[in-house]
Amino acid sequence: MSRKTIYYHDPLHDDFAPTNGHIRPKPIGADFPYEHPSPVWQALAFVVYRLIMTPFLFLYCKLVFGLRIENRKALRELPSGYFLYGNHTNTLADAFIPTLLAFPRRANIVTAADTVSIPGVRNIVQMLGAVPLADTIDGTRQFLAAIHRRLERRQAVMIYPEAHIWPYYNGIRPFPDTAFAYPVREQVPAVGVVVVYRQRKLLRFLPPCITVVVDHERHRVIWAHDGYGRDVFGRFLQTLTPEQRAPIRVADGDGARWIDSCVGRWRPNAERVLTGSTSSVG
Repeated sequence: MSRKTIYYHDPLHDDFAPTNGHIRPKPIGADFPYEHPSPVWQALAFVVYRLIMTPFLFLYCKLVFGLRIENRKALRELPSGYFLYGNHTNTLADAFIPTLLAFPRRANIVTAADTVSIPGVRNIVQMLGAVPLADTIDGTRQFLAAIHRRLERRQAVMIYPEAHIWPYYNGIRPFPDTAFAYPVREQVPAVGVVVVYRQRKLLRFLPPCITVVVDHERHRVIWAHDGYGRDVFGRFLQTLTPEQRAPIRVADGDGARWIDSCVGRWRPNAERVLTGSTSSVG
């Protein structure tokens, strides 16, 4: 695969997806059909998702992307519906991988409006799990209700908080804290997954191979609480006993001073590492 240099200016808004600017998104309001109760539609959705696309995606991802998934058993152990959070780096793979991560459960993907704005394919992409964000207050209520019903069915909901695609980027970009409001609202687990790319030893004209790591191999889900900032991070550290805090060796996050003060109070010997994430310890 030939190398290409891409220059960026705004890591929160620059979008390098091949479809960027080529699809005119339609408004998503309260009248958008998030649910399709028709037995015919449900039967077709089962055939498209389970019998056609799931085996196709498995073969495609294995043959084209050389896909490896590490620690997927962490998802199988979850008793309820859950959210997945991952980095957004590939147009096709990011649409395909959630189905394989969540199997045998059904996976849904929170998408932009342009996903369901392509003429003639709205029903197909909804059958495959697309749940578009709404543009209005009433539409947002319908969107949140649709997400709630999917979690009640013990399904997975994939969110790419970076929102914009940076092809083959091996890193985590900044994203808004509000992206994590959903698991707090629903009180269900949120599991981090990260996509990294491997250089091929053979057939280098093909795209790089993909490895997906679930929950950083820690076999734990993300601790979530309403709100953000010093008070929430401090509350998390305060809930730990001295024995539980003792093994914490690294505290990573952005350059916010409140992270430094919390770490300095509760685990002063931990190494402070600057990253694009908000805050985490390990």
